[in-house]
Amino acid sequence: MIAMTLQEVTFTAAPPQHPSSPVRLLISHTWLQTKRLLSRWARDFLTVIAALVLPILFMLVLDIVLGNLIYAVTHDGALYSIVPLIALGAAITGSTYVAIDLMRERSSGLLARLWVLPVHRASGVLSRILANA
Repeated sequence: MIAMTLQEVTFTAAPPQHPSSPVRLLISHTWLQTKRLLSRWARDFLTVIAALVLPILFMLVLDIVLGNLIYAVTHDGALYSIVPLIALGAAITGSTYVAIDLMRERSSGLLARLWVLPVHRASGVLSRILANA
């Protein structure tokens, strides 16, 4: 026969794996989603081209085409006028890409899945702001 012994089993509470304060939760969830967005954008070749190469090419073309004219009018370097214009255009283009990406995530159901996960609600918006900064 097999001898059976009676042992008392006790359970101890595991330490929490996430921070307990809402601000810490917001920071950690925002950082996690920002990393998700940046890694996804880094894998997309067209996004890298649109974010980095196109503004530089636009700046070079405007400097070549309008550089002497801007210098003749303002007696200052053309880049002082072109760089703010390119920065404004890049911000508008970036916000358009974010809006399209947000609609694509909504149609694929990712936003609905994020709403049922135990993440801070503001982390989705803040992560997009941080990723675009």
